[in-house]
Amino acid sequence: METDTVTPGLAAYLSGPEAAGLLLLDGSGGVTLADGRAEDLLGRSAAQIGADWPELRRRLEAEAGDGGLWRRPSARVAAEVPVDGGSRRLVFDIARVAGSGGSGYLVRLRLEAEAEAIAQDLRLASQMHTLSRLYRSIAHDLRGPLNTMVVNLELLTDSVAPGATGDQLEDRRRRYVRVMKDETMRMVRYVKAFLAGVAPPVYGERDVDLAAELTEAAEFAGAQARRQGVDLDVELPADELQVRGSADDLRQVVLALLTNALEAQPDGGWVGLGGERENGAVRVWVEDEGPGIPPGVEGHLFEPGFSTRPDARGMGLAVARAIARRHGGDLRLDEAPGDGSRFVLELPAARSEEG
Repeated sequence: METDTVTPGLAAYLSGPEAAGLLLLDGSGGVTLADGRAEDLLGRSAAQIGADWPELRRRLEAEAGDGGLWRRPSARVAAEVPVDGGSRRLVFDIARVAGSGGSGYLVRLRLEAEAEAIAQDLRLASQMHTLSRLYRSIAHDLRGPLNTMVVNLELLTDSVAPGATGDQLEDRRRRYVRVMKDETMRMVRYVKAFLAGVAPPVYGERDVDLAAELTEAAEFAGAQARRQGVDLDVELPADELQVRGSADDLRQVVLALLTNALEAQPDGGWVGLGGERENGAVRVWVEDEGPGIPPGVEGHLFEPGFSTRPDARGMGLAVARAIARRHGGDLRLDEAPGDGSRFVLELPAARSEEG
């Protein structure tokens, strides 16, 4: 996923967050480095941070509610930290790192309000870029039904004009009306898809029928697929795929994956979109028959700023994975049969679906 424009705030994020503090932990979890910003945020000197870290670490583990917090490649935890007789809510981004001296952890910490503001800016920038690549095709597809309606309206006008005669006049009139009705409904679908894309995003969490969001995303991306001669194959179960989260965010993830798959096949091909529920999880996949992911870059696909194109800076996949993990799931690249690529989004099913 790549982007054409980078805002100053986004550029700061991609090149190294200015407002974040940094901690470096060794393999046993001890603090080996704390920069000045980390000292400011935690209200402690580097030595005090090291001494207090066992208690801070327990707070993170309790907040995460996950005994495997330190076994994951990366994690994000928000926790209340005592500072100067009060408290401060911080977001800790934890990444496992390896070097010549062994493995350890890099911890980036921010004020929660600042972290959420940057995350929302990233989501909006990624959404705007994805949608900008699809709007042209939507606008192109709107011309078809409009032209058909104009022609049939003229024919209908002629058929009801004074003096119009013919044995099959009533059949012709019905046909003109039927065509106009069909084309009107087609325009309604396009306009609804368009409005869903430009509507202000609502990030509140609720139970979301992911199957409905997938259908809408496929309708939206379908215009681009038709324009490129790509067969978009949607395979969804008859029952609902209920998850808990933000419908806008999850739709953005699927649109980003579909857009990437379409861009990999500018001269025709095939894209598959599917979903299923299994063992308390909802799984969605997007696969294509394009050239696939170049060898050696799989480990960098989800890094902010990375793109497989040398003339672009990517962020869509990084944002998509961050959204998935914020929903308690993950986004990964799976091995695709033959050429092409296959991305899988996995989310915990809503409580009502787990049974």
